[in-house]
Amino acid sequence: MNKLMQRIQIMFFEFFFLIRFVKSIITKKEMREYKIDEQGHTIGCMLRPRLFKNGAKFAACVVVHPQDKHLVMKVEADDEYQCVMDAIYSANKDLDQMIREVDTFIAHSTVEMDIE
Repeated sequence: MNKLMQRIQIMFFEFFFLIRFVKSIITKKEMREYKIDEQGHTIGCMLRPRLFKNGAKFAACVVVHPQDKHLVMKVEADDEYQCVMDAIYSANKDLDQMIREVDTFIAHSTVEMDIE
């Protein structure tokens, strides 16, 4: 379980650094489309609610075709870049908290097994 959480965190950090090199295309004056390579629905599902929480008027995360190796994220907000970066920061903070909770659970489970 701990390895899974570490892999999720590594995947998220990869995404965080990829966002800086994302191909950004203006589709409308107030909407931006980001193509994020080597990512799929998992990252999209984590970010979409956080985008709305951070001020997005519209947010969609789509993998156009099952064989595609990239996520297309469309965001409409007053400041799209800041909205996306705040959503990434929020998701990363939540992942860190989940990893700490899993580590604590594993540590307590190990101690209880040693006592019995």
